[in-house]
Amino acid sequence: MDAAMKMFEERFLAAEPDGCDDGILAMEWKRKGFWKDVPRRSRRNAASAAGERELLRKDARRSVAAYSSWRATDSEEFTVLDDLGGRGTFIVALTNDMSAMRQRYRETLPSPLLTSNVLGVARIYASRQDYLDAAGEDMAWTQAYWSPLRRELVAYLPFGGERELIRTVRHEAFHQYLSYAASMIPASPWLNEGYAQYFEDENSMEWGKGIVPSPEFLEKAAAMLPSLFMMDYEEFYAGDDHQRSFKYRLAWSVAWFIERGAPKVRFNPFRNLKRDYMASLLECRDMRKATSEAFGTGEKTELFVREWLKYWKDPSPR
Repeated sequence: MDAAMKMFEERFLAAEPDGCDDGILAMEWKRKGFWKDVPRRSRRNAASAAGERELLRKDARRSVAAYSSWRATDSEEFTVLDDLGGRGTFIVALTNDMSAMRQRYRETLPSPLLTSNVLGVARIYASRQDYLDAAGEDMAWTQAYWSPLRRELVAYLPFGGERELIRTVRHEAFHQYLSYAASMIPASPWLNEGYAQYFEDENSMEWGKGIVPSPEFLEKAAAMLPSLFMMDYEEFYAGDDHQRSFKYRLAWSVAWFIERGAPKVRFNPFRNLKRDYMASLLECRDMRKATSEAFGTGEKTELFVREWLKYWKDPSPR
């Protein structure tokens, strides 16, 4: 712990705010193989992590202690608060699912930071109106959201029932995980929203609610990819519902391609893309610079777009 703190103070806090070139942390993580074994915890670290989680768990439980309709359900790394009444079996299953999904998030997008010391908290309301009363009318367009300020995922039981709630929670729980994995530094929406959708249902490859895109559509989408990679959240969420939906699905298609298509590209040129992105984000603290560092040269971005297009044009099973 002392050695890690010393490295953090000397190498991270002292780093140049705008410096991405020759990033010290990025180089050390790659050289020392942090990404192959991320990271092994000593018994002391494990005990400390458990202690931190229990303090957070007590705070979460205290927030509903005065309300008879609310209850708290715990797993090792999660606490779910709900007022759903007689759905105890479902809530236990959901709590366990969240713990399993967090492990999937770690495996898919690892971080050199210790994230298991943070308790995941989800607060689930029985009705949409109760949800809006707590979230505010400016959140009327949402079904759930991850609040970094409150350190909790907030949702309600939607009209689609328990299955839809699980998909929504998996989406927001990825945002929660990535916030901690990136030390609360905002990650690019193409990655954050793309992978959040990917984890809603890893076996679903629907594009546009089952509509198979035409070659003409894919050509237009491919032309937009370079600009999507450099969007911040204001740009990503801009436009009408149709435009936002298109950007969401495009981000999802990128995540799916990285996981299912990119490893099949000759010489696997994108195998380190996620690793380089996370290392650069923590080094630079800038989502656009992290994207540039991960993709490297313009030729690599062009190659990615070409291979993405080839993958989605191929009608064979993916």
